[in-house]
Amino acid sequence: MEHVGSTGVKGCYAKPIIDLDIVLYSINDFQSVKKLLELVGFEHRSDIGIPGRESFINRVSDYICDDHEYVCDPKSQKFPEHIVTSEAT
Repeated sequence: MEHVGSTGVKGCYAKPIIDLDIVLYSINDFQSVKKLLELVGFEHRSDIGIPGRESFINRVSDYICDDHEYVCDPKSQKFPEHIVTSEAT
């Protein structure tokens, strides 16, 4: 797992949303991971326009802040960009 997004960047103003990348060893593991996330209250939202990164949103109402999970194929073109952007500061 990688902590990404504005809350993952030191000194950056951040909204109360935690963004996490769940990095797969193999894209073949996606369906198993998707089922597990749905069991604990996450809703799959597709790749929302970014190939290689499937988006999930937390639907459990008793959390303190929102969190979004992205299940990522480490071989996708966009994955390194997502990590570098979060580590830039």
